Amino acid sequence: MISRFQFLVIGVSIIGLVMTGCSKGSVEDTDGGDDAGYDAGQDAGQDAGQDASDGDQQAGDTATQPCENNLWDEGEEWVDCGGPCPACNTDETTITVQAYGTEINGIWAHLLVEVNGRSIGNTFVTSSSETYSFTAPMLASAVSSVTLTLDNAPAPDSARNLFIQNVAVAGTSLDLPSCETDPMIWYADDKITFGWDGDALCLVDAVCTPDCSFIVCGESRNECGDCGTCGTGTCLYGYCVTGPGRLHVSGNTLVDQQGQPIILKGANYQDQGSGGGNDTWYWDRKDKVDLDFAEMAAWGMNSVRLMVSPFSDDYFSVDPQGYLETYLDREVALCAQHNMYAMIDNHEYYDTNADTHDRMMNFWTIVSARYAGYEHVIYELFNEPHQGEWLLLRDLFEEAIDIIRAQDPNALIIANGLEWGYDIHYVLNEPVRKENIAYGTHPYPGKVRFCNYEVDCMRESWQYKFGDASELYPVIVTEVGWFPEPPESPDSGREWDAPYNEFGIPFLQYLKDMAIGYSILGFTNGYCCNLLETLDPNYTPSPVGVMIKADLAGD
Repeated sequence: MISRFQFLVIGVSIIGLVMTGCSKGSVEDTDGGDDAGYDAGQDAGQDAGQDASDGDQQAGDTATQPCENNLWDEGEEWVDCGGPCPACNTDETTITVQAYGTEINGIWAHLLVEVNGRSIGNTFVTSSSETYSFTAPMLASAVSSVTLTLDNAPAPDSARNLFIQNVAVAGTSLDLPSCETDPMIWYADDKITFGWDGDALCLVDAVCTPDCSFIVCGESRNECGDCGTCGTGTCLYGYCVTGPGRLHVSGNTLVDQQGQPIILKGANYQDQGSGGGNDTWYWDRKDKVDLDFAEMAAWGMNSVRLMVSPFSDDYFSVDPQGYLETYLDREVALCAQHNMYAMIDNHEYYDTNADTHDRMMNFWTIVSARYAGYEHVIYELFNEPHQGEWLLLRDLFEEAIDIIRAQDPNALIIANGLEWGYDIHYVLNEPVRKENIAYGTHPYPGKVRFCNYEVDCMRESWQYKFGDASELYPVIVTEVGWFPEPPESPDSGREWDAPYNEFGIPFLQYLKDMAIGYSILGFTNGYCCNLLETLDPNYTPSPVGVMIKADLAGD
């Protein structure tokens, strides 16, 4: 069974505590967040009810409760005592949950915990992994189910997420196999219920994960590596992939399946397989991939450019199927899970010679066959051509388009220009002779350095190189970044070297004026221009990241 949330891996450790007595058990509220940040209506109603419950519990803690037929009196409600009356063994059982979460607009994920359908506590879950304890007023033997709910996501496709790592009832862990990928994850207004039979805690329903299978209550281990029943989605990397629908070209605009215009805004994501899988270009984030995509969606991005290097010394060329299964499948699936478009970039940046031709055709033969039918996938033909003539490059593009369209006939395809991908003015008179084509440009600061950051000069250059084309065809800035290198740096004067504001502010304003989208290099890129402070585990935006995050928020 696949639900809207996904489970990758669950590591389990348990803290169990049993306290005895005949008094009424207490309900523990572990709300560690700032109540002012929680949704006002939901907060007021839930906290008021919780406070009342806490007050009743405190009053009852000082007196023995009347028992009847193995039940104890909670005012107007009789609750299973878990033991024989009149002894009334209303022992307390501790439920522990280890978790971490993400936030939207400063509001953290909010976890609600229920036992046998009855709330026993709630808490905000922040980005640091912590163990939260909740007390159920009954014997462990009386527990039949534990339900965890993320109850404050603003929309079903929201990116305010909750990551569950460990779950325990009275010293017994969730009975799942050990895996080496990620913890259990779910999104939006969703919940998961675990069954408890007095001896073991297990999932009520089977859940598919890559490489691992989970225990189903009352059954043997369920092999669901093929994703089981996927409903209307398509199985990829253990996920049921639906994602946003197909985009297509309408005049100079991209429109969705409902005919509504959409501007793609997002970031480049590093090639995890560069250097034969050793990450020689980028610092290693293999254990952060799921968190990265959740964070990009939380910023408001609707697309991610997935950089794939096809060179002879990199993983793709050595073992293309292995590369796709290990890296790209996961990233394409995560884009869909977060309702973002996956822009697969053939990250070539040499001239259009015979070797480039052969690599390009081989690349798109393999990649388009793999992802044909995934409606959120976009193909970017060639990263940065910089030698040769436009008409020769156009012929190369059209040959690759025919290969892609033979396997994925309705896909949106992006063609970049010459001058390291910057110049697409040629398409005004000599466009690519295929349907459903958008054009990409890479307007790094170095292209307008001769302007000395004079705004009118920069705008005039941008208009000539790609702005005029955007009035006839959809244009996307598929790669750009800016970062002020110190004068003594060996990278000073490189293409990306520019002051944050003198370049960034007029550049983003120009894109806004022209309704042109972008993909910034990069979200976690270790080369230049990070949107994050380098190696920051808390996703603190860099100065450029602050600008982009504000733009995505509409500020």
